[in-house]
Amino acid sequence: MQPLTRVIASALLFAGAAAMADGVVSSVVKAPITPDGDVAGAPTDFVVDLDRSLDPAVLGRTLAQNCSVRVTLPDAFVRLEPVQDVFTPGCAPGNFQCTTGIFLQGWPQHPILPTFPPPGAPTEYMLTADGDNTLVFTALRDIDAPFLRPAPGPGLKQIHQINGYQNPTRPGHYPIHVEFTDGPGCVPGSGSGDFHIVPKIRPSVHVTSALNGGSNSIYQGAAANGSPQFPWDLLLWDRQ
Repeated sequence: MQPLTRVIASALLFAGAAAMADGVVSSVVKAPITPDGDVAGAPTDFVVDLDRSLDPAVLGRTLAQNCSVRVTLPDAFVRLEPVQDVFTPGCAPGNFQCTTGIFLQGWPQHPILPTFPPPGAPTEYMLTADGDNTLVFTALRDIDAPFLRPAPGPGLKQIHQINGYQNPTRPGHYPIHVEFTDGPGCVPGSGSGDFHIVPKIRPSVHVTSALNGGSNSIYQGAAANGSPQFPWDLLLWDRQ
């Protein structure tokens, strides 16, 4: 028997059929913090998983200073609020008064903040719009492990779109396009992933890290017949 057993908890225990993805995009899924981020006509809330393993031992993507990553939604998504950096005054997850997004390092509640320390003007990366349906994240300093704030980690692995858009009124699969820009010091790449818009809320269970201070409970070691370091805190959503 191995003296150390790797314990891996799925971040999404109930999921639909796998959607198409390619290039720098591994998948596009409903954000775990909401029951209806993927429901037709509801506020949009999704996470783009990039082409890096979510195992924290694997390094994420880098974004050099002045380089950008662009996230484009189809025209069927309607932007309702102005684009603003998250955690700047008046813009916070869940207040629905801004269109925003944030970088994640591979597990919930472990972001790379655009502003450090918040609140205030962006110091790490800034968010702008190119038309109504493209969000542009531009690095103000190198976004590279391990020099990440507020907490070190493996680097850029996910992009969380928060607030501001309304989902299409018709269920179906909608492509989300991601492009890392080319240029001096930039690592180019592009890809797309289908975001599945469903007709109504589906029960789902998601791992959250909010209750353990942001530590990674998805990938953790445990001795044989022992307990993991962190309990699995779960968000349970149903149709109500």
